[in-house]
Amino acid sequence: MLGFAITSGVAWLWRSTAALELKAATLAVACLLATPYVLDYDLVVPGVAIAFLVCHGIARGFHGYEISVLAVAWIMPFVARTIMAASGVPLGPVTLQRCSR
Repeated sequence: MLGFAITSGVAWLWRSTAALELKAATLAVACLLATPYVLDYDLVVPGVAIAFLVCHGIARGFHGYEISVLAVAWIMPFVARTIMAASGVPLGPVTLQRCSR
């Protein structure tokens, strides 16, 4: 059911008039959100989304919180395994959901 919702959302976005950078970033993140198995080494894929979002932000300007969210998403692959080992909380899905907004 979740895979259908993600696919529908990406298809709707690609048919809209949104900027190409936003479409590409959403597609990259949606590829990982469609599966329940996201591990720390899978967090390299959002790097593509981060690059597109930075291009979009440079062209159109950033909101106040966007640079901080992108920085956390960029750093997350380096610290996700350590945080998971210490707390038992997987941060991969949380990071992907924040990056896709």
